[in-house]
Amino acid sequence: MMKRRSALVGLTLCLTLSTPGWSAESPGKLAPHKSVRYLGSHLLRPDDQKRVTHITGAHFAHVGNGSTGTLYLLSGDAGAGFTGRHGWGVFSKPHYYELDMSKVVLDRQNPNHGGPLPSEVFEYPITEGKNAKTHPLWLNDGHIAPSAITLTKDGELMISSSQSDRGVTGVIDYRAIDIPAYAGYGYRHANRDETSLATRNNGFLKAWYDAHEFFPVPVLDLIPAAFLHTFREIPLQLSKGVHHVDIGLSSKFLLTENDHRPGQVDSAFKLPKHFENNNWIPFHMGLKGIQQGLGVKSLDRIPKSNHYVAATAGALVQDAKQWNINEHVPPVRVVTFTTEQLSNNGEPLPGKYLNSQQLPAKGEVTILSEKLYNFSLLGLSPSAMKQLKSSPIRTVSDIAVLNKKEALFLEKTVLPYRSSESNFITRVYLVDLGSGKNVKGSEMFADNELNKAFMDAPDYFMSKTLIFDSLQEDSLKLFEDGIGFDIHETSFEAIARGPETVQGGKTFMLVSYYDGEDSKRGTPTRLMYFTLPASK
Repeated sequence: MMKRRSALVGLTLCLTLSTPGWSAESPGKLAPHKSVRYLGSHLLRPDDQKRVTHITGAHFAHVGNGSTGTLYLLSGDAGAGFTGRHGWGVFSKPHYYELDMSKVVLDRQNPNHGGPLPSEVFEYPITEGKNAKTHPLWLNDGHIAPSAITLTKDGELMISSSQSDRGVTGVIDYRAIDIPAYAGYGYRHANRDETSLATRNNGFLKAWYDAHEFFPVPVLDLIPAAFLHTFREIPLQLSKGVHHVDIGLSSKFLLTENDHRPGQVDSAFKLPKHFENNNWIPFHMGLKGIQQGLGVKSLDRIPKSNHYVAATAGALVQDAKQWNINEHVPPVRVVTFTTEQLSNNGEPLPGKYLNSQQLPAKGEVTILSEKLYNFSLLGLSPSAMKQLKSSPIRTVSDIAVLNKKEALFLEKTVLPYRSSESNFITRVYLVDLGSGKNVKGSEMFADNELNKAFMDAPDYFMSKTLIFDSLQEDSLKLFEDGIGFDIHETSFEAIARGPETVQGGKTFMLVSYYDGEDSKRGTPTRLMYFTLPASK
C-alpha cells in the first residue's frame, strides 16, 4: 500500500529541482542523507491513546549515557479554544505529558514495528504560578496556543505560545458575531465548514450556507440567513460563555516549573515588537508581525547554555507582503535568543539571569541573531492544483537543536484536496545554524531586497541538507518492511532527539498529530525513530 500510495502522490506532485538563483539546496543534497536509517515506531498503549492527543511539541531529556531519559510531549488542544473535540467555544486547559523512555530499546539490526510503548504516561496541567495576581497570564481560559516545549539549563520547562496580550477584558468573543465575515474580509476559521452544532463556527456565513440549502435564491437567501443567524447562531454561541478578546498576536515563552506536579508558570517572555501584530481584529493579517496561526511553533535550547533557537511557522506579515517570487512561499525568521539579559519596553533590566529562579515575571528576550530559512522547493502541476481547494499550507512545525552548530527542522506541507481529506508531506532537514546572514535589526526589508536575495544571493539564507522526505523514493525505501499506516495521511507536528541505539548511535524521533477522533485515516499518537547523521 505504501508503494502504491507513493506513486499516486508522485503523479500529482512535481518537485522543482532547479530555480534561478537557488542553491540553498544544491543538486547533490536533494536525495536524503544516506546514513539515516529507520529504527521502528511505538504506539501509545491503548488506554493512553484517547488522552494523549494534539501533540504539537516534543523534547527528550537524556539521562546518564544518553541511552535513556524522559520524553516531554506538549498538547496543543487548548489552542485558542475552538478546535478539535473540545468544541468551538469550550476552553480546555493547557497541559503536557511525561514519558519514561528507559524501557525503549532501539537497535539498528532489529527495528521495532509499531508495538505499544513500554512506558507509563503522566499528564500535568499548566497553571498560573507565583505571579498570577500581579502579572496574570490568562492560562485558565485555555487561550495560550501552546506549540513547542524544551528544558532550561537548570531543568525547568520552557513553552512557546502565540498568546496575545489582553487589552480588553470580559467582552463577548468577536467570533460570536463574525465581524470579519460581515465586512467581507474572508476571515478563515478552523471550523468554518464544520457541520456539528456543538463544534462549528457559529458565524453569519454558516447561517447563509444553511439558508441557501432551503431557499436557493441568490441575494434573497440573505433574509432567512439573517433570521437564522440572529435566533440560532448567536444564542448558541453566547450560551458557551465569554472570554477575553485578542487585540493582537504575539509569540511568548512561558517558564514552567517541572517537578512531577502541575506546572506553575512563573514567567513569560516575548520577542521584540516587530514580531507582534497589534492591528484591529478585521485586519487580522495585520501590517506587521506574525500571521494568524503562524506564530512561533518551534523552540529548543542550545545544549550547555541559556541560548534558545525558535522559528516562526510562516513568514512575518511584512516579509510576506514584500514577496513576489511566484510558486515559492516567503522565508520564515529563525531567532537565537537568550534569557540571561532581558528588557522591558526597550529598557534593559538590571542584572544577569543565569538560572530560572532569578528570572522576573515578564520581559523581552535579547536577540543574538535573526536569520532567514527558506522552505524546500515544491511545485504543483496545473492538474494537481485543480484538485486543491486552496494553496498548499507550508509551515516549520518544530525544530530539534543538536548542538551549537546544527538543528533539525521539521517542514510540514498540507495538501487540501477538494474531493477528499487533506494529505501531508513531511520533510526533515539538517540545518547549519551558523549559515545565513544575520538580519538582526531588519524589522522590515527595504524595497525589493528580500526577492533579490532569493534570486541572487543564496548565502543570505540558512543552508540545509535533506535527511528525510515522505515523497522521496530513498526515504520510502527505509520502510520496505512496512510501517502499518499511510504516512501521507498522517500529520507530524513535533520532532525531538531520541534515545541512543544499543550500538551507541544518535537518533531523532517524529511524533504524529492525533486529534482524538475515531477515523480510518491517520494514526493514534505514534513515535517514529530514525538514526542521525554524524554531527560536525
